[in-house]
Amino acid sequence: MKPSIFIIIIAFLLACNNNEQTTESTTENTATETNPVEKHTDDALPVNVSDKTLATLDMGYTFRLHEMVRFRPSEIMTKMFKLDDSKNDFYIIDASVENTSSDAQDTGRDMLSVYFKLSDGSTIRNSLSLLSAYNADNKPKYSQDQYDQLWSSKFPSNSTARSHLFAANVPEGVTVTGIGFYEKNPAKNKYSDLN
Repeated sequence: MKPSIFIIIIAFLLACNNNEQTTESTTENTATETNPVEKHTDDALPVNVSDKTLATLDMGYTFRLHEMVRFRPSEIMTKMFKLDDSKNDFYIIDASVENTSSDAQDTGRDMLSVYFKLSDGSTIRNSLSLLSAYNADNKPKYSQDQYDQLWSSKFPSNSTARSHLFAANVPEGVTVTGIGFYEKNPAKNKYSDLN
């Protein structure tokens, strides 16, 4: 009896030791795999908030919608995210924030409240899964730091950031006519039609 307990304890210790080695190997592999993505951010465009705009909103800082990029998902993204390009048009929203105030701003809270007004009178919300599909299909145009800064609760004073920030899943035959924040809060609601 005693030798079998001893063998079980040794087997358990060896198994635990093997898991630690596997975890270290996995961590090293993950770091290696993510390096190519990090290289893309070196090629990212510099921040240009004075570029053409489709909409501008004063939120205590300046929010600008620069471009709505039509997205046609790859076949694998269509299957993975169950996107139907025959029934919907997909748009990626290129936007920026310029904080000229002397105070940090909670832009992340505002970004959570975004909505898009459609030509049929309805509104839709941001589609993060669609933005994920776009990012998986395309090389990033802007650095991850820019995106993270836009979603920050402490957007620094006297700074700017720009990124592909939102995604809109629009029914076929309908267009986006405006962008706003805090649709259900009349005291905070900010809205602008698209130019």
